[in-house]
Amino acid sequence: MTPRLAKTIFYVGALSSAILFLALTWDTHNQVHALTNVDRLSDDVVEGKRVFQK
Repeated sequence: MTPRLAKTIFYVGALSSAILFLALTWDTHNQVHALTNVDRLSDDVVEGKRVFQK
């Protein structure tokens, strides 16, 4: 394997991994409200979370 081929493989792998990571992060941030069921949280749950994080 030549050094140029090794560098190319490294750059392509690093770039594709970074793109995949950013795409999945963006997708997760777009789905946060649907996945957390914010509208169904009772006041007791919200208060418990506040006490726990204190």
